[in-house]
Amino acid sequence: MNSTSYSDASGLDPRNRSSANDLVKMMRAVNSDPRYQTVRNFSTAPNYDFYVNNYNSGSRTYKAQNTSRLVRAGNHPIGVSKTGFIREAGYCYVMETHVNNRPAVVVLLGASASNSRWDDAEDILTQLAYRY
Repeated sequence: MNSTSYSDASGLDPRNRSSANDLVKMMRAVNSDPRYQTVRNFSTAPNYDFYVNNYNSGSRTYKAQNTSRLVRAGNHPIGVSKTGFIREAGYCYVMETHVNNRPAVVVLLGASASNSRWDDAEDILTQLAYRY
């Protein structure tokens, strides 16, 4: 990943930079390396519960919903995905999936609205399905 640099691990710093090519490399690595199984599980679960053990305010379970409309719909075999948004970068999404039993990585950067990101991703997957 030669075109990637991080200023802040949160992912929310506008000085963080990456290229579409580097994001494809990241998706391939995360999808193939057993060390990242937990990342794959969380990024492809439509929803999940977090149990937080807190001695001061009591333990509780927090419910979370995946921010990926494609993951929640369950219409595509997504192996791993990552959403993102900061004002400077716009709405972004990267996913590893299969289209007609062939691997594909889709990277969307700089959408002006969240719905545009999801509509574009669905359009790309539909177009790829017709090409193969």
